[in-house]
Amino acid sequence: MVRAARLCMFTATAALILVALGYATFAYTAYLGTSPLAKMEMFPRTVLLGIAILAPTVLVTSVTSCSGLYRLSQPHLHVTVVMLVFVACAHAVIASLAYRERSSSTALSAATAQWTAAPVTTRELVETDFACCGWTDMAAVSTGGICMADRACRDVVAAWRVSMAPIVGGLLCAGVGVFVTAAGGVLLLIRSLRLRNVRLMTELKAQRPMKVGRPCPGRA
Repeated sequence: MVRAARLCMFTATAALILVALGYATFAYTAYLGTSPLAKMEMFPRTVLLGIAILAPTVLVTSVTSCSGLYRLSQPHLHVTVVMLVFVACAHAVIASLAYRERSSSTALSAATAQWTAAPVTTRELVETDFACCGWTDMAAVSTGGICMADRACRDVVAAWRVSMAPIVGGLLCAGVGVFVTAAGGVLLLIRSLRLRNVRLMTELKAQRPMKVGRPCPGRA
């Protein structure tokens, strides 16, 4: 039982390391403007920041889990359970931030603030990716005000963010389920270790020879 649970948890830990690397790649390339995915310039910054913070947190959790599994150390495994629950809660919080943008007004307000704070180079990328010009007045940034599209960027970007909200939120909610399940697996392993230790102690006591007492002085 312990061996099977340990093998399953090692496999799950390897998968979590890949998840951490995926989070890091997605978030950091989007922040640096080198993401191969289109339209990342207007991805919600609060959600992106949350994913960027999640990446090292998931990686540290995975390393702690590996240490506990290698040593079969119950203190390490208890720490791993706490960290997995924390990461699951963090996923839930970031998912709630993503779901907020299902509201058109919230998405439009956040997108407007992001466009206003963006440099000219970023605005040019937005116009290219979304095939739009300007934010509200259709005055293109990249062609000296001459618009090469028939729509402004504001409504297009806001609609894209609204459509992305349930997708991103759903993926993060799936992450909650994954990490809660992993925590349950570690708890099962801890229980198996305790049962094994009890069984070994019982067998050891059964094999221990009984001590024969010395006869009292003066007795035959």
